[in-house]
Amino acid sequence: MGLGVRGSQAAGRVSQPVRPTDPPYGLRSLNHSPLSEGIPIECTGLERDELRLPLPPAYPRTSRLEESDLPLPFAFGTVRRDRRKYRPATFGNTRELRYSCTARYLGLREGSVGMISRGLTFIYVEYGNLERLYLELRYSLATLLHWKFHAAVDVVVYTDKPDRYRDLPIRIVDITPKIAEFSRHGLYHHRIKPCVLLEEMRSNPNFCVMTDTDTFFQDGFFEKLWSIVSAGSVAVDRFHGLNPFSKLAGFNTDLPNIGRYRYDQKTSVEYNSGLTAVDPAKHVPVIEDSIALIDAVLDQNKRQLTLEQIALSESLRVHKIHVATMYPLFRHYYRVSHKRYMQWHIRRWYEKHGAVFAPQPPTIRYTRPRVRFFRIWAKLNSMLHARDRQAQAEMKWR
Repeated sequence: MGLGVRGSQAAGRVSQPVRPTDPPYGLRSLNHSPLSEGIPIECTGLERDELRLPLPPAYPRTSRLEESDLPLPFAFGTVRRDRRKYRPATFGNTRELRYSCTARYLGLREGSVGMISRGLTFIYVEYGNLERLYLELRYSLATLLHWKFHAAVDVVVYTDKPDRYRDLPIRIVDITPKIAEFSRHGLYHHRIKPCVLLEEMRSNPNFCVMTDTDTFFQDGFFEKLWSIVSAGSVAVDRFHGLNPFSKLAGFNTDLPNIGRYRYDQKTSVEYNSGLTAVDPAKHVPVIEDSIALIDAVLDQNKRQLTLEQIALSESLRVHKIHVATMYPLFRHYYRVSHKRYMQWHIRRWYEKHGAVFAPQPPTIRYTRPRVRFFRIWAKLNSMLHARDRQAQAEMKWR
């Protein structure tokens, strides 16, 4: 995969690209161009197994690359072995590389220049003791990794149960020590989502896609998502409506980046944050302000379950960021009756297919008529079981 050019002799000799025979889950490669997908990097003192990079399996060879040849949002950078840091030359800061593919797998060599594709990092958050969230995540991940895409796909799960996910082709981050901080000591647990997103954005040059567990992905999802984030927009699940928190009428506060904020009942909006795709190079201030807005509202003793996504939507509005929705290519079953329907089917899917993980297309038929029929069936079934339990209790005391 590496272009193999010595760091100080960028136009010099070129090594053969490496084409692996068995790529891991999540890495997709079709027809890559070295100038359309990638960031040149210099590997100095690199041990073959020590660096993890989000690269597709192979690139064609090239003899010379100029920064002006690379379309935005790509840039030159260097890789250091000692602390596994990626340093973009245009910014001078360091970012830790934590991805799914090793340097040996990619054929990177000491003192070489390689191409890092700026891919997509999908972020899941799962904490607590609910088994259904774990099963939802497995189904969501299986449908995500099934679809082929030309850019690298990296998946990370932030969880307080890291051992549970060892069999999955993902990165795992243990957030046990940070749950109290992110949730303000249990005051509002949904605050964990934007805090995790912000933490990943600060250490990851990929487009970051925060995804809820109660989701799955349809054919065509990647192509639409890529077109949105490449244009500098933010992708979300769907639009909900205006004036989502009427009790905030007249509320105002100072946010760290945009400055003075005022809740306007006529212009305030709400998007569903079951999916939030952002660019770390552009949207860190948006997420910082959304967390600050959550804190300001909580400090006023105002509570609402969807405060997290309202704060994100309002931050996007005041920052004047263009927003695009991913429905119906992205499916999010967030309503209670829809959750019960999907969870019932996912449990049976796991018993039949999910014990050994493998990417696969969505197999659960999810439509409104099916959900309605399931509600009726579940209610009748509950009534029959209640009568059986009552009859058994009566017979017990006779």
